Amino acid sequence: NNNNKSNTQETVSQSVKSSSDESNKTNQQNIVIPSPKELSNGITLYNGGLTDKYRWSQTLTEVTVQVPVPKGTTTKLLKVEINKKNLSISVKNSSNFSQSISIIDGELDGPCIPADSTWVLEDQQSVLVTLFKKEETFWKTVIKGDTEIDTTKVDSTKNISDYDEETQAEIRRLMWDQEQKRKGLPTSEDIKKENLLKQAWNAPGSPFQGQPFNPNAVNFGASSNLPPGVIPPQ
Repeated sequence: NNNNKSNTQETVSQSVKSSSDESNKTNQQNIVIPSPKELSNGITLYNGGLTDKYRWSQTLTEVTVQVPVPKGTTTKLLKVEINKKNLSISVKNSSNFSQSISIIDGELDGPCIPADSTWVLEDQQSVLVTLFKKEETFWKTVIKGDTEIDTTKVDSTKNISDYDEETQAEIRRLMWDQEQKRKGLPTSEDIKKENLLKQAWNAPGSPFQGQPFNPNAVNFGASSNLPPGVIPPQ
């Protein structure tokens, strides 16, 4: 009798386990992750690539990762963790919150700045993650072990917006000066000299006082021809 009882309990236990396994399997199957190729709002692969889990692109300062999720996904079904060296994204089963599936979980190809990095759910079909790099370098992949790109072939041109405001202003000035020279027009330095000359043209003691303004009358290479108070350009 004891043997029969033991066998019955074992049979029931196996049946419950089998039922639980089948339930888990069914719930897992209910979570359908689309291919990154199928995204209607797929991001550019600029300096990045395409894996079976995500699309990605990058500049020297940041990485953009687009991860497909089941259509109709809401933020409450998502768990996104961005750490200095790791990224993980998982989604819960909408019909059973106790079940979830991991989409991405691994070590980043380079360190990021978690405090500056962000993620957003787009059109309830993809998670867009922006990782700000701790170091200005090109990554071979997003998650180590995934398909790598050849970083010697990336576009290493730095966008003007990646520089500080002072440097941006200087770059724009140089670009403007080049265009002015191409058109045969005064550069910013030429305009600066002319404005300086105008201010001193009729100054007390100026040899040009009372005369019509004529910048060609001044040889900037000879300080003796400059009006008082005018310092020759360096």
